[in-house]
Amino acid sequence: MCESVNAAFQEFRQGSYYNVLLSYANRMQKIFFERRKAHEDLIASGKWAPPNVAKMMKEMMAKASNLVVNPATYQSCIVQQPTSADQVRVDFNLDECTCGEFQEFKFPCAHAAACIKRCVKDLHPGEFGTDFKHVVDPVYTAEQMLYAYERPIYSVGNIILHNFV
Repeated sequence: MCESVNAAFQEFRQGSYYNVLLSYANRMQKIFFERRKAHEDLIASGKWAPPNVAKMMKEMMAKASNLVVNPATYQSCIVQQPTSADQVRVDFNLDECTCGEFQEFKFPCAHAAACIKRCVKDLHPGEFGTDFKHVVDPVYTAEQMLYAYERPIYSVGNIILHNFV
């Protein structure tokens, strides 16, 4: 992260610290405005998932394509690799997988994606819709992203007038 910030402000390093901080605040204001606008447009278009979340969903579905899924109960599945005897259990009542990834990131792992693809869509159509919306944490939604960028960033003002201890 330090390298990213360092690279972004390389052109300002010859200036004063105040100018560097002011430049940083201005860039952050611009970034927040652009992201807020992008998420407003996304919500207005009726999409719930930002592009990065949609990409993650596609990646998980791709990883899930070679997994073997067997329904265990109405809301759970047993998943395994076709070349391995190792099994994991996905439980949608608890939103968890024995691999630990589903509950840690609050986003379906490849095993949960395989269950969604097989169990939910094939055996219980309409249960979860056509996407991950009902099994991802709300933090991944465009609406929550909009809340993150809702407040503007204000500059510090005249840094000389501040008392630093």
